[in-house]
Amino acid sequence: ERANRAYSFGDVSKLLRRVHELVPPRLISLESDEITTEAAAFTSLYKLQKANNQRSPKIALLSHPYQLPYLTVLAETAGLEVLHLNLALYSSIPWADFGCSPFGYSRDVDITDLLAEKSRELHSVKGRVNADLYKAADATLAYHGCVAKFLEDRKSLDADAHKLAAKDVRAAATKCSQV
Repeated sequence: ERANRAYSFGDVSKLLRRVHELVPPRLISLESDEITTEAAAFTSLYKLQKANNQRSPKIALLSHPYQLPYLTVLAETAGLEVLHLNLALYSSIPWADFGCSPFGYSRDVDITDLLAEKSRELHSVKGRVNADLYKAADATLAYHGCVAKFLEDRKSLDADAHKLAAKDVRAAATKCSQV
């Protein structure tokens, strides 16, 4: 019988070990000196699964919902078949426990720079993935980049999610949904 394994990348690896006591072989961190991006992590996971003789490598992708389209593009570009959880389950996950900002990234990063970097990475794989999926990922990153820029311009973007002014978030959502 094969045990289920979780593969992680980034700061979430440490948190899963500390809070949920997930350790190897149940949790395997893909981060290393050579693997510094999500795209590289997915490529590494594909190679690992192929080395274990899996015909069609599949992963169940669990991430902050705002990142799912982008990460799905990167995973499929690496050759992985992506399975998703029912979206209703995401509302029960305590995202703040994972250090997530409202954008689904670490609270201590410059979100506008990070989203611009992810957009460049996404554009580098254009044409190698389903066009509709690519458009969804591109639109998601553009929307979140717009909201982050709007809030930053209003000086409302704070590291703590609860400090975002609700009126500014609503105004940003309205403005950016028209982009």
